Amino acid sequence: MKNRTTFVSILFALIFSSLAEAQSPVRFYEKGKVGYALNNQTLIAPIYSQGSAFSEGFAVVQYNAKYGFLNEKGEQLGAIEYEHAGLFSGGLARIKKNGKYGWINTLGDVQIAVNYDYATDFSCGVAAVKIGTKWGLLSNKGVLVTSVEFDFMRPCSDGLIAVMKENQWGFLNPLGKMVIDCQYVAAQSFYDGYALIEEKNINGVKKWMIDKSGNKQERREHKEEDERNSEMKSSENRDNND
Repeated sequence: MKNRTTFVSILFALIFSSLAEAQSPVRFYEKGKVGYALNNQTLIAPIYSQGSAFSEGFAVVQYNAKYGFLNEKGEQLGAIEYEHAGLFSGGLARIKKNGKYGWINTLGDVQIAVNYDYATDFSCGVAAVKIGTKWGLLSNKGVLVTSVEFDFMRPCSDGLIAVMKENQWGFLNPLGKMVIDCQYVAAQSFYDGYALIEEKNINGVKKWMIDKSGNKQERREHKEEDERNSEMKSSENRDNND
């Protein structure tokens, strides 16, 4: 019995020790600046204008109007030199330099060339990229999976990408296949299997909810849904102003 109790005590100690080691530094604010603390001790001094939570071992920080990355030891990943930077996801982080977008890896090396006029973060293994005035879909290997032919493209959500072409909206899958033809005057991204769309009829414009096969049903009047769509539009506006 005593041996069993000792074993359980050691096991719990190891578990709690592992959890402590796995814990990421936490943001704190002091005099309008961002720093990071671990176990209630300052790890990274509050010198940054902005700072994100950690993702895949790195946080995005802003210093002197430029963006860069810190690891969980407080070490910089290369120089803080970017005009914009996104969180790491799948080992890649979106960056903006000299007015163009691309991606770096966790070593700080450019993984996907900084060639795009705009780009979203990767989601579902793909990102929307803009070249000139047109948009296409890019894989996380840096390969275009569609031609750059769309007038607008939203990030992948719930496995599908909302795209606009010739003022009509439809949906692609991450392989670049059109699964719902461009036919709507407006469309939001899918969430929990449904998307809000707007369709013209003889009486004007009608709002519907559609499933991933394009089947329509009357719109569900949920406050949470309206708030989510409002947040998505606000996020797009902020990104487009970067």
